[in-house]
Amino acid sequence: CMEIRVRFSEMTMEQRSAFVKREDVAGWLSAIRALKGQKRAISNADLTIPEVMLPLLHSEAARASQLMGLVNVSTLSGTSRQTIMGAIPEAVWTEMCANLNELDLGFNDIEMDGYKVAGFIKVCNALLDDNDVNLASEIISALGTAIGKALDKAILFGAGTKMPLGIATRLAQTSQPTGYPATAPAWTDLHSSNIKTLNLGSSTGVEFFESLILAVIAAKPHDAANENLFWVMNRKTHLTIMAKALAFNAAAALTAGVNGEMPVIGGKIVELETIEMQDYEIIGGYGAAYRLAQRQGATFGVSDQRFFIEDQTAFKGVARYDGKPVFPDSFVIINFNNTSPATTAAFADDYANTDLGTLTVTAAAGAATGKTVLTVTGTE
Repeated sequence: CMEIRVRFSEMTMEQRSAFVKREDVAGWLSAIRALKGQKRAISNADLTIPEVMLPLLHSEAARASQLMGLVNVSTLSGTSRQTIMGAIPEAVWTEMCANLNELDLGFNDIEMDGYKVAGFIKVCNALLDDNDVNLASEIISALGTAIGKALDKAILFGAGTKMPLGIATRLAQTSQPTGYPATAPAWTDLHSSNIKTLNLGSSTGVEFFESLILAVIAAKPHDAANENLFWVMNRKTHLTIMAKALAFNAAAALTAGVNGEMPVIGGKIVELETIEMQDYEIIGGYGAAYRLAQRQGATFGVSDQRFFIEDQTAFKGVARYDGKPVFPDSFVIINFNNTSPATTAAFADDYANTDLGTLTVTAAAGAATGKTVLTVTGTE
């Protein structure tokens, strides 16, 4: 069995050709191509993606997602509870032959469900007539990219309802949510301690980074979350921070800011332009403190009926995830330009599962003779 370790786009042409000639992959691609020619209604025509392709899909999702590789990812099946370990206690010094002391090691658990992140894409039928390498590349890339974008936004701003709970959403909570599990870590109000507004627009060098360091101290590196330090921001914020670092004397600050790391503080800077983050805003902390549950399996549904007249075939892709900050105090949100940090973001509308609203049109006489004023309500 050929083991896939790289993304499809990184394979050599020989590796791609060998991959699509596998019996399971070739059969799947042939089934998709055969459906294109059917002119009858296709119902429940879900095609399970061959198991060998799942690592490729996950790799494409990881390529498009800049955060998936920085958080703690677990593969689960079904609704489940995950046991998590609290702070590790200190061992006790004693005489060589003395009795041992019991160490108080606390455990909690968190509930993980599986929420669907999905959609469909339309592929020109001319591509389906092309070679298998192009067909596989198009489908894998499109599905992985769409999932990766949705994952990044959910990790940061997910509402926790029908999607993962995001870092910013959890930090902004001011009261314990209804139904919070009794066996989960104790809920704490972090909206004041871990969301910071700093007035550093005119500060540079030591003054700027001294204040920034004192703000990020609120992110606690728990024993189980002391790795994958990252800072998410847009490009304007990133370049502003680098400009302020230039005011330092060269040897200390510029070395700390190379290879995409946060100057002085350390940790990976992640530029996310696919999410509308505010300028001068940073969301970050210890990525291992965020648990992302990834469900097994992925399916495709294929139909050419709805888009037949457009000479296109529709592919639907489905994946399931849940996630939440296990130790939310391992993260902070900072705006250093005297603006309240944003803790919410708009997600793609779920039009397919939302009832259409009602438009009301009323007519009235206008100010001039023969004029009628039409007023439309219910447009939101």
